Amino acid sequence: MSLNTNLQRIFFVLISLFATYSIAQESINTPATAEKGINLERNEAQTNPWIVLGGLAYHSCRDCGFRESNPGLALQWQSPWFEELTGLKNTRLTAGGYINSNDRKSLYAGAQWLPYSYGPIKLGLQAVVITGYLEATVTPVLLPLVSIETPHIGLDLYAVPKVSKVSAALFATLKVRF
Repeated sequence: MSLNTNLQRIFFVLISLFATYSIAQESINTPATAEKGINLERNEAQTNPWIVLGGLAYHSCRDCGFRESNPGLALQWQSPWFEELTGLKNTRLTAGGYINSNDRKSLYAGAQWLPYSYGPIKLGLQAVVITGYLEATVTPVLLPLVSIETPHIGLDLYAVPKVSKVSAALFATLKVRF
């Protein structure tokens, strides 16, 4: 069994555990428990930075030899300065690196804007500049983003459209905070 298959299985188990935890949190923290003054979420954690672990990609071109296990490390954090500068609320700055689908090292820095939320689900965009793709030294990228978050664990899902020589892909990253 290949390392990629094992990593995909581990990632699937982590996603399953995350989904179970999210559903349990939502059923525990109901309006009825809030009326009684019971809140089991740890709100102070919401301002701590996220540690983003590598992710998994699924490419539309299944025969192109893309790497679909993408180890890496990054941070996401809230910045009152950035929100004041842009006038946007619900933003985060992000920076990190990973091994990309072309088996090259990529570094990136940018921002996320997540204006829509429903419970643990947030919707928005990520705008970053990234290295390691195409012939350009630095490539600007704007991607739709779905973030599913509990106070201490999260999952970011990105949709990469097909552009020129780039295969369309879905990309998922796991993140934690303490």
